[in-house]
Amino acid sequence: MSNALEVLKNYDDKKFNVLVPVQTMQDFPDIYKLAINTVKISIEDDTYNQNGKKALNKIGLEKLM
Repeated sequence: MSNALEVLKNYDDKKFNVLVPVQTMQDFPDIYKLAINTVKISIEDDTYNQNGKKALNKIGLEKLM
């Protein structure tokens, strides 16, 4: 588990959203294997703009799934 935590420390908090609760990762038993996936979302293709605010469209949400 310590290797997964070290990998997460390489990502800058201001650029990336970590979608796992970092505080509880050490609580998982050794039987679980943590997988870290990087998802690239294009601001032009995967979002829509409404009243000056951006939100993920269907394709962007499917990439997160």
